[in-house]
Amino acid sequence: MKKSLLAISAATALFTSSAVAADYNFEFTPVIGGVMPEKNLDIDDHGLVGFRIGKNLQNSYFSQIEVGFDVAPRVKVDYTSGKKVDIYRGLIHLVKDIPLSKSFSFYGLVGAGAEALSDNWRDNNDRMFIDYGLGVKYKFTDRLALKAELTHEVKLNADEDHYTNNIGLFTLGLSYTFGETAQAPVEKVVVVEEKPVVEEVVVVAGDDDGDGVANNMDECPNTPAGVPVDAKGCPQTISLHVNFNFNKANVLPKYDAQISKVADFMVKYPVYNVMLEGYTDSTGPEAYNLKLSDKRAASVAKELKKKGVEEKKISTVGYGESNPVASNKTREGRAQNRRVDAVFSY
Repeated sequence: MKKSLLAISAATALFTSSAVAADYNFEFTPVIGGVMPEKNLDIDDHGLVGFRIGKNLQNSYFSQIEVGFDVAPRVKVDYTSGKKVDIYRGLIHLVKDIPLSKSFSFYGLVGAGAEALSDNWRDNNDRMFIDYGLGVKYKFTDRLALKAELTHEVKLNADEDHYTNNIGLFTLGLSYTFGETAQAPVEKVVVVEEKPVVEEVVVVAGDDDGDGVANNMDECPNTPAGVPVDAKGCPQTISLHVNFNFNKANVLPKYDAQISKVADFMVKYPVYNVMLEGYTDSTGPEAYNLKLSDKRAASVAKELKKKGVEEKKISTVGYGESNPVASNKTREGRAQNRRVDAVFSY
């Protein structure tokens, strides 16, 4: 029953969620653990030590491909009158990660490998195997995480006179990720400001809305007082668009100059108000993304207030992963969707 439940759970992990893009290319995990062979193998329960090296996959259904090596030294075999053997195991896995929160994730794996004994006894010979399993991962930092894993190994080409050679393994490891991935091109803040407006509006004959542009030249009549206009009498506009790194809400220093221009514009023309709309890509739970989008909008609002814009002039809202401007199936598209857009009004 336990083996069936593990198989069902592993299948669920592998086929229910899209792969998660990683900020790093590789993961190294030293592990310790235990091995529980079926009793017909006449091998005692024993410990193991080993390591895993994983390559994080981008734009793939699976999150990672990993290779590993384990060694179980001095394992007692019941039928050898106390004699002990060393067991070596090499393996390769495809891993599917499902994030449950910013720090905690669940994963499934499938794979194959080979097992060798320092001295073959009775029915325990060097053999190939297939395996599958489940694991949980808790991130202490962006690079360092604790991993706990349970796998079921089935030996191939077992002796037909014996039961299937099943082995249960459990491991605990401390993983370290390294090799940062290339950052996707990030759209710069676009701030458009038309020709400078004369602060003192000169009222001319035939200027009904008092914006300094004669009626016969005014393409935007009835412009509210105090709104800066261009040569055609239409309101001058400005725009703000800020992108964010994966799972981050802090405003990058590269946007400081552009945000300053927007702040100066709003201070100069206090008639304007701004609504900051936060968004995320589709990675992770929807409820978590909604909160993250709120934080991103609040971060941009904080920068505007620091630069002199009155708090009452700024509103924020988070829309989570809705309204994507690009496909969430590519790394570049997800980078464009992690953004804050500004909507100005008067």
